[in-house]
Amino acid sequence: MYIINLEEKTIDLSYKWEEKQANRLPEGYWLETSIHVSNPTRWVMQKMNYPVNPSNVLENGNRNMRVLSDEGMRYTGYEGRFDLITKDAPLVSLGRRTLLKIDNQLPNLNDGIFVNLFNNVWGTNFAAWYEGDITYHVRFKWETNEIMS
Repeated sequence: MYIINLEEKTIDLSYKWEEKQANRLPEGYWLETSIHVSNPTRWVMQKMNYPVNPSNVLENGNRNMRVLSDEGMRYTGYEGRFDLITKDAPLVSLGRRTLLKIDNQLPNLNDGIFVNLFNNVWGTNFAAWYEGDITYHVRFKWETNEIMS
């Protein structure tokens, strides 16, 4: 379900699954969004309530997946400001959907921001035998510059 509020300039998404069966096989569920902007290196994410630019990561650092704080991610540029807030599913993969690929490639966020709703590959972060009902909420918020209106 989604709700678009043009006055508040928000899109609220709710994804709900019911009666999920437990599964011993590796699985992952994703929400993909692609917000094409003029300069994708201007995205800043909040990690442990500290701003981090995903385009400025040391070699051999984590360039693929991050856990976001409650403030989520923000783009500020020529077009205006865009916020992605995902409190229920804070793990995101940047530029491509991946759980286990680790390399030194810097992500291009115009290729997508992938919110990991659930996976049972990472046993330390997710239950291996999850079953039942769950709902995820994601919010997009934007403000456009006058020149773009």
